[in-house]
Amino acid sequence: MLLLIISIIVAAFLPFLPFIYLPIFSLIILCLYIKLDFKISTIKIVIALLLIIFVYFTSLGHKQQVDYLFKVVQHQQGEYLLKVTENNGHYYTLNIISSNNRKTKDSILFFTQQELPINTILLYKGDIRRFNQYKNPGSFSPYNIYRWRNYGYITENSGNIAIIQFGDKARDREINSLINKRLEGLAQEVVPLAKGVLLGQRRELTTEQVINLNQAGLLHITAVSGLHVGIIYLIVHTILKNLFSKKMSLIIAFTTAFAFTGIVGFKPSTLRAIIMLGIYSFAQIQGYPYSLKRALEITALVNILYYPLVVLDPGFQFSYLAVWGIAYIAPKLTFLDKIPNSYISSILKITIAVQVAIFPLNYYYNKGIPLLTPMANLLVAPILPLYLGNLIFYTLFPWRIIAIPLEIISYYILNVSEITGYWLHISEIMLIFILFLLLCGFTIYKLKNYKFKCLVVILLSAILLIVIFQQPTVKIHFLDVGQGDCALIQYRGYNILVDTGGIMGANIGKNVLLPTFNYLGVKKIDYLFITHPHYDHMGALEEIVDYIKINNILIPDNREMYTTTFLNVLERILEKGISMQKLKRGDSLILGNITKQVLHPPENYYPSQSVLNNISLVTLLDYKGVKVLFTGDIEGEGESILLDQLVPVDILKVAHHGSNTSTGELFLSISTPKYAIISVGPNRYGHPSNEVLQRLLDRNIIYYTTQRDGMITVKIKRNGQYRIATYGR
Repeated sequence: MLLLIISIIVAAFLPFLPFIYLPIFSLIILCLYIKLDFKISTIKIVIALLLIIFVYFTSLGHKQQVDYLFKVVQHQQGEYLLKVTENNGHYYTLNIISSNNRKTKDSILFFTQQELPINTILLYKGDIRRFNQYKNPGSFSPYNIYRWRNYGYITENSGNIAIIQFGDKARDREINSLINKRLEGLAQEVVPLAKGVLLGQRRELTTEQVINLNQAGLLHITAVSGLHVGIIYLIVHTILKNLFSKKMSLIIAFTTAFAFTGIVGFKPSTLRAIIMLGIYSFAQIQGYPYSLKRALEITALVNILYYPLVVLDPGFQFSYLAVWGIAYIAPKLTFLDKIPNSYISSILKITIAVQVAIFPLNYYYNKGIPLLTPMANLLVAPILPLYLGNLIFYTLFPWRIIAIPLEIISYYILNVSEITGYWLHISEIMLIFILFLLLCGFTIYKLKNYKFKCLVVILLSAILLIVIFQQPTVKIHFLDVGQGDCALIQYRGYNILVDTGGIMGANIGKNVLLPTFNYLGVKKIDYLFITHPHYDHMGALEEIVDYIKINNILIPDNREMYTTTFLNVLERILEKGISMQKLKRGDSLILGNITKQVLHPPENYYPSQSVLNNISLVTLLDYKGVKVLFTGDIEGEGESILLDQLVPVDILKVAHHGSNTSTGELFLSISTPKYAIISVGPNRYGHPSNEVLQRLLDRNIIYYTTQRDGMITVKIKRNGQYRIATYGR
């Protein structure tokens, strides 16, 4: 069983390669073979191996489908006839009826705030985009979630969308629309939570509510999961077991849970729950003993064999590890049996076991530890079945006498999430340090010889000191934000951010910047430089300003050239009391031994062409003689004015994502960088241009790109030595 769990976890963090899954499936079969005391017949082993081979080639087929979809439609203008098949809250699943008049069976996601009935037909002219794989530590990557489902995506801004035919609203009204309408009879403040708990619709939850629920470890109750399926099964079975025979009550309970799963969708967690409930019901009806561990193994095996790429889905990972914790860890927590109330004891066991089991995933995705989650679950878990049951009953009989307790419970859950929503965010280095201390303590405890204990302590302390002193003083991280710019400078507790990146509809701030900041231990931004008001450089600012403290924002001194969008963002920043300063040539920021000098734009500079790009803030960072030049999107005209300010540098952040309108011959001849960093993502502009890359190669300049290398980190030590590390390869 342990091998099974390890194999699933390993597979989840590996890139999709069919030859990886072949040994993993073999390992699973071997694990089950040994666990059953070698009682599997030879013919069954042969059948299992044939099944593995079949899955192997099926995986190849799925990979070819994914590649085919994206090679054909990515960044190509096309005409697509689309049909709305599923409402997922803040986005829709669309089937592609035809692509450029050619029939196909692919699906895409449509991110929009519009209300579209099921079966609505759309005509879309534009690009179907591929989800970016943001290669930063801690970043949420939609690519890892949606690629296994063979999905691309579109937004309202990615092309022209016309509604050809509205879908039949009767289907919606019969199920989801009817339920939504009934729930809107509750108090306005609690309707979003009720819709989230019953239908998994989070779109109406406020940002603050989502943050509180997530930090309290309660957000899962607003995403219909295996927990909901199990509660519905339990409620129906409990009501019917005294009215019908055992067999009939189990069949009706399972059928009801299955129907509910069909309404909300067969997601990994709900699919896991319904299969396990099916096994449980069958075992009870036939009089067989039921093993939670065995049911979990069988369900995981069925899921993976059916579609190997499901291991990339975080829902699958969290769901199975949580149940694994209940099955394997909870029984070990016998010390909780001393609690007089057995119900509270059981809830604590389950909560602690689940948190321990999913800790690796929590840290991997969130870079933190939910300290008060056990308390939050202890306060909410006992009433959740009552809440869900009453919600279902209210949708059938929307009486005020039922609504009152529902509203009270809703307010209670929201208040609990607000009080208990606290995470301890720690960096990877700090986690290693904590584990190191635990290892030291355990080692010393186990050793019996006093002198040997002292020797071990001295050696371990020496190793720790060496590691600490070898850490670089300055780190410059060029984040992978797709087609955009974002760099984070860390120095002795200071955090300096240069641009934020931004892609329409991609939520770069929430999905990329904030998780990466958590990973790197960034709690605040001391100085934020916005080089110029283009969306791919400042679009994520509005997303992150509510989530992380920003002390100072620094912008180019050319207000007449600011865009309306940028002015609106600046107005919101001023309302928050954030200090804002306008910079021009000659200004500088000095923090200890680090200097960041502004080289461009000059005072009262108004470029004749490419206005916004050429007003970019160009800054030179200098630490212990190591010079790094940040260029924004400056182009030829701006470079010509900048030439008399240039000095030889060690590292150049190539301007405008490697466009051939920037990084000219004379510019490179004067700046003479040894290394070049190009911040770029999938695009239709040909960035980085072959011409610019050839200029770099002709001068033996080693270049890195965020699209290829992921986050690029420059580490500078106290003695002025530096090295460059990449996260993506």
